[in-house]
Amino acid sequence: MDELKSDAKSMRGYVVIAKLVLLELIDNEILTLEDADNAELSALSYSNLDDLEEKEYWDISGDFDEQWGKADAERESELEWRLHHWGKYMSDGYSPKDAVRKSIKLNYELWSNPKSQGNVIDSPGSLVHVFTHPEMYDLTNMGKGPDYIFKVQETATEMHDLMDNEGIEYIQLVEDWVIHRILQNHTDEDLMYKPETLYEGLAVSMKCGIDISTSVAAFVEEAYNEIADSRVSQQLREDLPNT
Repeated sequence: MDELKSDAKSMRGYVVIAKLVLLELIDNEILTLEDADNAELSALSYSNLDDLEEKEYWDISGDFDEQWGKADAERESELEWRLHHWGKYMSDGYSPKDAVRKSIKLNYELWSNPKSQGNVIDSPGSLVHVFTHPEMYDLTNMGKGPDYIFKVQETATEMHDLMDNEGIEYIQLVEDWVIHRILQNHTDEDLMYKPETLYEGLAVSMKCGIDISTSVAAFVEEAYNEIADSRVSQQLREDLPNT
């Protein structure tokens, strides 16, 4: 696993990626609990946590294990989702304790259900509608505006195709981008809908005071982070049963 030792901050959440894979392998009876515990201990050494953070990690990890053991399928889905965002927040630089607090505060019901106000989101005159139906607007006096709209559309398509090629759900990219890149200094409590596209996320970013160029750049960066995490997960699925 030497190739996994890279940027210290980005590696902080590596152990949670490993934990999610370990839970999957345990459920499928591919690994024993003892083997999983040993693998989790090994994975923790790659996450660059200090002694206090390691103690926080084990306390929280044990709590998740206890909940997982009692959970039905629906509850397992929520725990898996919160584990994912716990790891993402750790990769953002938060301590395990602060990261899990932020994960617990997320509105699971909002993010796990289809959005309910699609017609409002894409209504004429909205930012989303400008990107989805630019032919309905007079852009002749917008200078490079039409080129800018086309470039954002091109980026959305390219990232969608990239996620498809990697076997990653596009909506997962949008969710992680909005939660971890756009809502950094905000919460999802004020969201009226679940963003499912780049354009819908841009509407949220504008409300959060983040300009479109910065948000699009963060979207692309997050896409490559998603690919890296997905490839690590897949490698762990292949390697762990053989350790």
